[in-house]
Amino acid sequence: MKTTTGSKEVLEGILDEAIRITSGDRQRDYDHPLPNHERIAELWNAYLNIRKKPEGFIEAEDVAAMMILLKLVRNAHTAKRDNSVDIAGYARCLARIQGFEE
Repeated sequence: MKTTTGSKEVLEGILDEAIRITSGDRQRDYDHPLPNHERIAELWNAYLNIRKKPEGFIEAEDVAAMMILLKLVRNAHTAKRDNSVDIAGYARCLARIQGFEE
């Protein structure tokens, strides 16, 4: 975020921006990080336990699937169009990784 001090434009520092974002709208939309990340962990663990190779390394298609789960957790707390768009985007990434699309 840019702010103006006198005639000089000043960029907000990365840490300041991160604090502002994670303390305001994001926390309101997705909950405090602890319960939010606990819900994500619960779904990710369930996914990792039911995939074809539960003991194997996480692969590219797992990342896409798990990011869909992350977006589902966020959407369960507060429904937002952005979450649906991201879910569709990650689903397309998954399809491309699996060779169903180029």
